[in-house]
Amino acid sequence: MKLCEYLRNCRKRLGWTQEELVDRLYAFDEAFEGLDAVTLSRWERCVRMPGPRRQEMLVRALGAFLGDVFPCADQIDPATMEAKLSRIGIESLIGKHRRFILPFPAELIEKEGLCFDYLEAFGDREDYLRITYHFIRKITREQMDVSYERFVEWSRHPGSFFMIASYERQFFGVIFSIRLRPDTFERAMHFEIEEAQMAPESLAPPWEEGCEYPVTFVAYNELSANALVLHYYGHLLRNRGFIREVGALPKTPEGERLIRTLGLGYCCEHPHIPGRRSWRGEIGDVLLNPNALELLFEK
Repeated sequence: MKLCEYLRNCRKRLGWTQEELVDRLYAFDEAFEGLDAVTLSRWERCVRMPGPRRQEMLVRALGAFLGDVFPCADQIDPATMEAKLSRIGIESLIGKHRRFILPFPAELIEKEGLCFDYLEAFGDREDYLRITYHFIRKITREQMDVSYERFVEWSRHPGSFFMIASYERQFFGVIFSIRLRPDTFERAMHFEIEEAQMAPESLAPPWEEGCEYPVTFVAYNELSANALVLHYYGHLLRNRGFIREVGALPKTPEGERLIRTLGLGYCCEHPHIPGRRSWRGEIGDVLLNPNALELLFEK
């Protein structure tokens, strides 16, 4: 949707006049210093657009006023997001990460034949699990110390997100994230627990608040990467009420750069492995970072 429509819808849901919203915004953040009802009216009528800083703070403020990280998100059309993401391109969104996005020529496949579905939808999911596990081990230079058996347990947990891209029933990419219980997540971010120790009881069920922990992302080309990232943003949007934070322990420089583009900030460094760092951010920091806002709102 357009930002002006989003602003107008949220203000009406709040039941405030434009003057009342201006007063609340002014008190919310210094970014709104000098804002008046005339300017707000122009924003609502799409006559003018606030700058990037004000756009971000505007969405954050409306979320705070309505008690939801992203109120009115149900009005965002997924098809529009997908078309826009295709125009933007995955490199513009997350940069060049050739270790994760392989250069399989897009012209060799038909877009209609590229499918995306959850792991449980595949009858041969054991094959997909083994392929994914192999890729993770290869990408991280075999630094991942999680056994295949534990990896399978993670994938079968009801709170996990495991989306597969396939082309003519052949593996074409995957994005996999688990949701940890807050106490386990906190320990993981401070390197007090290893991934190999994260048993199923360390994971949060979908009806309880937890913290997203991305495990892997790999795609055969930018076309499949685009859609996988879009599906993950959709997952975060739909479950935002049950996600407190997002955090990761990337094992490669490429993985670290990828994580940072999602809006995660530095947490701490491993006490015994130089250069190994943890990254974390509140769900609002992920959904409201400039990359995500570019996806969600039209220019």
